[in-house]
Amino acid sequence: MDDVVFATFDECEPQYSQIPFFSGALKSIIAVGTFVTIHGGIYRIVSYDIKQKTVTLNSFIEFGASEITHVPIFSGAGREHVEVVQTLNGITMSPSQLTSVVFVLRPSDLLTGKYVGGDGMEDIYVVRFRNDGKGISKSFVPFPDDSPSYPVVESSYALEVYKDLSRFADSAASILTRAAESQGTLCTGRQHFDIHPRTWAYIKNKLGVETHPVQLTTHRKRTLAGMKTATYSQVHQCEYIRLETEAHMDALLRTLGPTSVIGNRVKRPKVGFPYQAGTRSVLNQVKGVGDDEIDDGVNFKRRTTGRGFDICSDGNIARLYVRYQRHILGTNNDASTQLQACLAYNLLEREETEDLEFAHGTQFEYNNELYEIFGVSLERITAVPVDAQDEDQAIYFTGNAEKQQLTDLIIAYN
Repeated sequence: MDDVVFATFDECEPQYSQIPFFSGALKSIIAVGTFVTIHGGIYRIVSYDIKQKTVTLNSFIEFGASEITHVPIFSGAGREHVEVVQTLNGITMSPSQLTSVVFVLRPSDLLTGKYVGGDGMEDIYVVRFRNDGKGISKSFVPFPDDSPSYPVVESSYALEVYKDLSRFADSAASILTRAAESQGTLCTGRQHFDIHPRTWAYIKNKLGVETHPVQLTTHRKRTLAGMKTATYSQVHQCEYIRLETEAHMDALLRTLGPTSVIGNRVKRPKVGFPYQAGTRSVLNQVKGVGDDEIDDGVNFKRRTTGRGFDICSDGNIARLYVRYQRHILGTNNDASTQLQACLAYNLLEREETEDLEFAHGTQFEYNNELYEIFGVSLERITAVPVDAQDEDQAIYFTGNAEKQQLTDLIIAYN
């Protein structure tokens, strides 16, 4: 691995017209222009040298490590992702050392829904600037496939995985955000969808949990000559992943976003008008169990009555089995740590906690009316009247002066 310094940002532009090359570590074909992570750093493949069998990569660093004076993203699309900045630094290395892809998008890609992401997903980054303070090039594309010069019909490794991750999130959302569900303490839902084998490899590597070999049998019908209906059975050798602890739920959130473990129990809202949960809203959550509740000595069984999120796949079809419970916002029934982080706009587990000292549900009196804290974020604190059904009468506290006023109100009431 050798260091490289590019003379200009034009030299950092990937040579998208190059034919994709093989990576032994990923056991797949990789396209020039793909983003990867190496030793914790973010890089974009600029070119592949066929003779030397090496790749040249351009480095992107975290926004906080750069010296540009622009303000970070405080709200909206991209806030719940790590922001990176393009530099003129780079490296050359063997493609056999490329072990993990990541995804770098512009905030506009997330805002417009061109590439629907999940807040808090660990492998999604956002970019707006170069380290000279100027905006990222207008020719920037998140995936090689978006370049007019992309030379093949097949989707690139990165785009294929990203699309499949979206399918995972969509299927989980169809379970955890549905308005109608079985009545009981523990609810269940299942979905299945097509994926690519490389996505299954990505999921297993990302979650880092044990897989269990299982056999699944599917049945298909066909109409034959003579108007005969025949049934065929196929046996699939699959791998089964069971996610049931708090650590597993955190890993799911980092991999697929909060959609995988929590959801509002509502009908699909209109485009451009997201539904905001309020006091007494009914939510669904996959709440992890404690490590002491897991009996390691028991043989694995596919069917279980405990809470959790299961994934079964043969590399071509993924099947989700989700066991979750209801939570009424603003009540004392246990909210998962993932739900609390989502409500607090703190999916990235930021270190800046001075603005997050107000607990959800804390009550105070304001203008002779009783309020309770509903939402806490770095930019503002939201409070609603007790027993309110929506946020129509919400009040907001922003800035240090107003937050000090809120502190005084809480102390006076309690």
